[in-house]
Order: sequence, then C-alpha cells, then structure tokens
Amino acid sequence: MKGNNTDEQLMQLIGQGNQEAFHQLYERHARRLQGFFLRMLAYDEEKAKDFTQELFIKVYEQSPRFNEGKSLFTTWLYSMAYNLCKNEYRHQEVVEAYKAEHQLRDEPASSQGEGYLNTELMYKHLRRAIATLPAEQRTAFTLRYQEELPVKEIAHILQVPEGTIKSRLHYALLKVQEAMKPFK
Repeated sequence: MKGNNTDEQLMQLIGQGNQEAFHQLYERHARRLQGFFLRMLAYDEEKAKDFTQELFIKVYEQSPRFNEGKSLFTTWLYSMAYNLCKNEYRHQEVVEAYKAEHQLRDEPASSQGEGYLNTELMYKHLRRAIATLPAEQRTAFTLRYQEELPVKEIAHILQVPEGTIKSRLHYALLKVQEAMKPFK
C-alpha cells in the first residue's frame, strides 16, 4: 500500500477492513493526539496514552460511518478526542463532588514561593496555569496555541460560533498572562 494516501482515503480502506491503512493512520496521528490529551488531562502521561488508544479504537470501530464529504478527517478526529475529554471532565466533577461530600479532600499542595529562576520551573508553572483554566477555555487554548488549529476549525470541532472561540481565547490568554506575571 502506498504511504501517500490521504487520511480520508485511509479511512475508506479501514472501513473495508484494511489493517495496514489503520496502522498508517495511527502512525500519522497518534503522537500528536497523545500530546493533545496530555495537555488536556493535566499532564497525566498514563491517562494520555490510554485516551489515545481509546480514541483509535473508536476510529477503527466508526470507520464505516466516516463521511469524508461532511468534514475533514482531522476535524472529525479532534471532535472525538474533545468528546472523550469532556466525558472525563464530567467524571472528575462527580469524583470531586463525592470527595467533598465525604470530606476526602486531598491535602493542600505546598506553596511554591515567588520568583522562579529556572526555565523548567517556568514551563511547569505555565502548564499548571493552563491546566487550571475552565475546561472550555483550556480546550480552545490547547487547540489554537498548542495544536495550531485555525479558529474556524476549532469552532467546528467544539460546535460553537467563532466569536465564542475568540472570547474563550481572549479570557484564557488574560488568565495565563496573569499567572505568568512573576516571570516578567
């Protein structure tokens, strides 16, 4: 099989049971999607790996239903990835509510002190700032600035107007900038 098939062509072949096409599609997108999940799931590497595997199982299972005329493969793929994250956020909310109800809260994190001098610590602080954004803002921020998708495609993935995406990005940037003030 040629390695220069489009994603949409590979999906057609996968729908016909072609394992090599699935392997090519996985190799083409798995690393980037794992990075997406890593950023969306508070840098939990094991969870990011699990979500990547789960996503590609869904891709395989849903390949006969993929409609290349409706949307780009990457839009369809990120939509499924986002939905997996959304489900995880809901699950986390239920767990947190349970913990609060039963007073099983984790110990508060120790304070980190002011004025980081180390670049690694600055990046760690930035990741933490992004991870604490509300889910809608974190998703828009990650898709735009880390996955480098255009606003129009993000709006399609999240099924909201472009103006909503721009607003979410604006407020996310303000919060991240505020969190990063100690490094200026």
